[in-house]
Amino acid sequence: MDRFSTLVLLGPPGSGKGSIGKTLSLLRWGKHISSGDVLRSISPRSSLGQEFQKRAKKGLLMPDEEVVSCVKKYLEKEEKLRLLSKKRDYLILDGIPRTERQVELLQPFIAVRLVICLYVKDQQVLAQRIAGRAKKQKRVDDQDPMVLKKRLEEYETKTAGIIKKYPSHIVASVAADQPLVKVFQEALQHICKTF
Repeated sequence: MDRFSTLVLLGPPGSGKGSIGKTLSLLRWGKHISSGDVLRSISPRSSLGQEFQKRAKKGLLMPDEEVVSCVKKYLEKEEKLRLLSKKRDYLILDGIPRTERQVELLQPFIAVRLVICLYVKDQQVLAQRIAGRAKKQKRVDDQDPMVLKKRLEEYETKTAGIIKKYPSHIVASVAADQPLVKVFQEALQHICKTF
């Protein structure tokens, strides 16, 4: 079975995954897929949409199978509409995978070529970025400091460790507490070496 050639962006909330993914997509380098955007697009009237809203307000992750299923359905729909092609397009994953189980569930339909791990030493940088994003995008999961704290804890306990699931030669680290332009430049250097 053909799989999508994929760049995975890992990092805590506010590290710049979405900014990098959207910029690459605008440059027509690949298709940016944000698991958060996919989940937020589910009707809030559906049971899945209600569950997502409830968990997002608490800073909790959705169950692995549901997240991967939603992303897979989204990709299939995009392919069916010919907006996405395994032969033509790269995927830029942002916010997925977040757990070791999601890495396993994604393997049948994505081929990870590069993982960029965005790390931040100063948590204040994340807090400032997220506060700015909360004002611009009015995201529920960005507005409450306690929810942000829970999201950062979820990242540390569930996501940070998935790096070991990938071969070290496809993992690149970028300091994300620099200005976003510098973060993007460093990420782009790794991308150009790989793809």
